[in-house]
Amino acid sequence: MSKKKKLIILGVIVLVIIGLAIALLLYEKFPGSKVGDQEQKGDLAVDETLPRLPDVVETSKPQSPLTSLESRVTTVARNFAERFSSFSTDSQYSNLEEVEVLASARLIKQLEQIRQEVADNQGYYGITSKVLKTKINFLDEASGTAEVTVTLQREESRQGQAPVVYYQNLDLSLISSGQNWLVDKVQWQ
Repeated sequence: MSKKKKLIILGVIVLVIIGLAIALLLYEKFPGSKVGDQEQKGDLAVDETLPRLPDVVETSKPQSPLTSLESRVTTVARNFAERFSSFSTDSQYSNLEEVEVLASARLIKQLEQIRQEVADNQGYYGITSKVLKTKINFLDEASGTAEVTVTLQREESRQGQAPVVYYQNLDLSLISSGQNWLVDKVQWQ
């Protein structure tokens, strides 16, 4: 055999070995392939020799999905609560203007009065709020009224002091105005 034929045969053998190695690696990655005593399921390996635990342990009653009406009410409540309760002296309490589109005429008057009463603070003061959950306490589409409690995580910052984190509930009364829901009353808990 010539040297050229030996090199070609050696090259083919090397390519076959590389191909088998790649095929073996890919085979182990596909779901359902067996490797030792473990069965691949998705990205997780399950050891079949260990006792199996139940897949789902129900600890509480599952929540039903929100209806379209409930979704609209909670969306307004979340948006209003987060904007209303986040403010700073740097923005000159512009949050009160921002929530007017989500407020009834009665509440808009109260917001304007609050803006006029806010005294100028010396130094920076601000609160950032994030909605953690909303709970509909009462909802009557026929009368166009709803009561919602919004739980907020709030971070209070003052110039020269470390921020303080606390949790607070905000009770909102909403009224229906055409197809829209508007916040009519606000009460901190």
